[in-house]
Amino acid sequence: MQVSTPDGRTVDVRRRLLPWQPRRRLGYEPGDASDGDLGGDSLVGIVVGILFVVVIPLLVVVGALLVELPLTTGPA
Repeated sequence: MQVSTPDGRTVDVRRRLLPWQPRRRLGYEPGDASDGDLGGDSLVGIVVGILFVVVIPLLVVVGALLVELPLTTGPA
């Protein structure tokens, strides 16, 4: 967009979405062990996924029930 200044000059006004350019990480390849990947396609990744999705929530529910059970079946 061109804008005129009060003294008659024309100035180009531009706006960039990113005022900085993202830098490439040198030596980085997708799938490196340093990127925090737990190995989602390997056996270890599948086991870790099952632990987080099934076993840990199941242990939390069973633990809550075991804590609540003595409280509800108190002395008669």
